[in-house]
Amino acid sequence: MKVSLVKDKNGIEYYAIPHLRDLQLLMLDLLQTVDKIARENDIPYWIDGGTLLGAIRHNGFIPWDDDVDICLMKEDYDRLLPLLDEYTKDKDDLSLMYYNNEKYQHWSDILTSDRIRIEYNGMQRLTRMDIFPMKLVKNEVSEIEEDKYITDLLNWFSKGKTKYFPKIKETYKFDNLKDALKEKKKFFESFHNLHLKKNSEIVNKTDLLVDYSFGNNYISGERDYKNYSDIFPLKEIEFEGYRFLCPKNIDKYLNVLYGDYLKLPSLKNRKQLHNSKINVENSSISEEELEILLAEQNEYFYYANKMSYKFYYLFRQIKSNGIINAYTEIIKPFLKRKLR
Repeated sequence: MKVSLVKDKNGIEYYAIPHLRDLQLLMLDLLQTVDKIARENDIPYWIDGGTLLGAIRHNGFIPWDDDVDICLMKEDYDRLLPLLDEYTKDKDDLSLMYYNNEKYQHWSDILTSDRIRIEYNGMQRLTRMDIFPMKLVKNEVSEIEEDKYITDLLNWFSKGKTKYFPKIKETYKFDNLKDALKEKKKFFESFHNLHLKKNSEIVNKTDLLVDYSFGNNYISGERDYKNYSDIFPLKEIEFEGYRFLCPKNIDKYLNVLYGDYLKLPSLKNRKQLHNSKINVENSSISEEELEILLAEQNEYFYYANKMSYKFYYLFRQIKSNGIINAYTEIIKPFLKRKLR
């Protein structure tokens, strides 16, 4: 993996792998595609996470960013996906990763392109755009607690981890992979068809809270729920010279996500998070490679706590990213957790 220390037009230093800007421009193309379809069908969405932060702080991509995110309320998410699916049918390079694929369970869908192939921890992947369904939660202690429990179940069935309710590990034990996947499928059907649709029938949503389908479970710290009234009505913001939809109160929204969001991270953290290699040639992935990728993601929760898999994952990390990076990101935290 070749990593270079570079500067953007404003003199900000960061680490970049080859073809990072090519990847960003392809992701911008995906974002424009979704924006066009959403606007033509009056579907409200908003750019989110690092994409929204980049719009505010850099007028476009964070120079070292390597993904793009949008969010929609669950009912709008369910309207958008069929339209995207129809649009991609006659596009050789575009596809939805999980839509109409009951074999693999996930909390969101992903619009992909095979015009550029990427690699992470030794696994081949397609250029992607995350499309996150958001949930509505009443600002009540009991409902927030219930939501955190269900979200922790999502974490368990996705990553084999819990954050708030460790007893889940004892409640959901599996004798074999077949039973584990059967239980996972049952959970995800309930999660998408019931939990994410909860409170959507309420007409006046002003006092409701909004959060990602996966909540806080993929960050180490805590993060507040967002207020519905800070998101809607949506407005527009410039990103890479184009106009996209964004939350009404951007300052409050980004403060929930990042705190002092205008402050740059330390230089060592200005690097790509999701990709270690970018391949602009021979970029397509075979059906067999894609099946292997999806199967691994789907089964990860079952194998994640097995020592044999941890060593396999470490070997793949070393092979893909080198021993120094593997030590920093895998071995050192592993030792700190006392081999857990």
